[in-house]
Amino acid sequence: MTSLSIFKKLSLTVTFVLPFYVSADSESHNVTPQIEFNIVSPGPHSLPLAGNTNDIFLLAANGSDNQTAPKSLFYKNSISFSALTKRTYKEQFAEYTAGDTPYFRGSYESVVQLASDVQHVPELKPVVIYQLNEPVGDMVLVVNSLIQHLSDLCGKEVFAPDTGYSTAMINVLIKSITCDAKPSINWSSSKEIIELLRNGKSVASFVSGYSLKKVNLSSTNYRILLDDTVAPEISGDVLAVRSDFYENRRYLVNKLVKGIEQSKLKIQTVASDDRYMDPLDRLSLSMSVLMTGNDGVAAIIREHLIQTSMVRNNLNVVLFDRGSNNYFVEKVEKANDALLNLGVINKTSKPGLGDMYDQLLSYDSEMQRDSRYPIKNQIADIRSSMFSFSVGYGIEQTDFSRSQYAEVYDKVAKLLEMFPGTSLVITGHADPINFIRALERNASLADLNMIKQVDKNHSLILAELVKASLLNHIEFSANDTEQIQVFTRGKGISEPLSGGCRHGVCKPKSWSEWKSNLRVVIDVVPSKSSQFEVREVSDEQ
Repeated sequence: MTSLSIFKKLSLTVTFVLPFYVSADSESHNVTPQIEFNIVSPGPHSLPLAGNTNDIFLLAANGSDNQTAPKSLFYKNSISFSALTKRTYKEQFAEYTAGDTPYFRGSYESVVQLASDVQHVPELKPVVIYQLNEPVGDMVLVVNSLIQHLSDLCGKEVFAPDTGYSTAMINVLIKSITCDAKPSINWSSSKEIIELLRNGKSVASFVSGYSLKKVNLSSTNYRILLDDTVAPEISGDVLAVRSDFYENRRYLVNKLVKGIEQSKLKIQTVASDDRYMDPLDRLSLSMSVLMTGNDGVAAIIREHLIQTSMVRNNLNVVLFDRGSNNYFVEKVEKANDALLNLGVINKTSKPGLGDMYDQLLSYDSEMQRDSRYPIKNQIADIRSSMFSFSVGYGIEQTDFSRSQYAEVYDKVAKLLEMFPGTSLVITGHADPINFIRALERNASLADLNMIKQVDKNHSLILAELVKASLLNHIEFSANDTEQIQVFTRGKGISEPLSGGCRHGVCKPKSWSEWKSNLRVVIDVVPSKSSQFEVREVSDEQ
């Protein structure tokens, strides 16, 4: 991960003269500020850290030091990033326009502000590519009559409940307010906050919708500034990229998104039960689990960590789908409207939308290869599979090394020697148990779709893990397409061995039947000179 800063000398500086208007004493004055920006340097580029739980995903994908970096997902995909402490908006803006990094991290408020500040320079338009968290929105912000906008909270004391799932949302929201003297947070009990509101002794307080019913706002000078549907949209932890970089290096952005996604799925069931734990300690514990794989360390860590559901502490990934491809668009639109209504921004410029949902579904590490490294044009026809092998796995298993699957790996290696020019198609299949349980509790269609998507992403990760272990076993490089072509697919729970039902999966009748669904299939297929893709031919064709 050596820096290529020497190339920064080759960067091109462009100056735009931008006309805009400001109002003062009912008179308009034409002002022409200048924005200078450089072409993005070759890298490595920095990924901002914010000091919260979401940093675990970035650090796990990137590595945190010289020991963990060679094991990281980014390193294995030939991407180099340096993780730096998050800058202020002004500092991030300077690095963003200077081309030192194409990435910007912040709340929707800051990303929308960035879009407004560069609205006349299309190359600098921020494109939202990922939301690191899915904030829980069970809090409303109640303020007195002196507070009209979020910026009015600068230098003020804000009360917030010391229990609940919205602590992360509150922290992000308060930190996102642009001012020198940030509001201070007084973590108090819900009972204390209710009493402060009743007695008119609070300037601003976060309170749950349930607790708010105990306060008659109509008899006080308080009002709701942010409700529980808008606050999460504004406080989302968002990663954006410069438009010019996104258009020219989309393959690299895809790798970045996939790396974070894989990292997130690896630890989606791990969260600290002690929310007062220092963030650095929490990061250290999680990194130990992810990077060392040391059973002794893991045993100690298990005393501090608990198994969680997909939604606890925002450690799950939600692919902005929820049954509608427009879900992500709707989130951004909602955030923009809320920010405008709060007076946070004065312009209507909006950030661009990266097609992250579609990109992540279609992403294949071989197909999205850097165009500077051409690959053979070959086609893998799944129906013409010569040999097929299936390897089982256990719950939360990430190790597919030779010690467990030597017999299968040996057979695959021999077949590749016997039949030169063949390709491998590795297909992951996910555990359907979460979906089955959701069906039993009559979960909504949106929740079912979300579980299906998470399972599909997880099955792709399993296929990638098998691919890495298999190629390591047969002493091929994962990037060496001169000797072998490997395709990975994630089928999720769409093809369970236990049979098909109304929703595509049945409840297993036995333990062995359930276990049979946990599998990764390796197909050895002939390669033909044609378009480079994985083609699945149905029986009807």
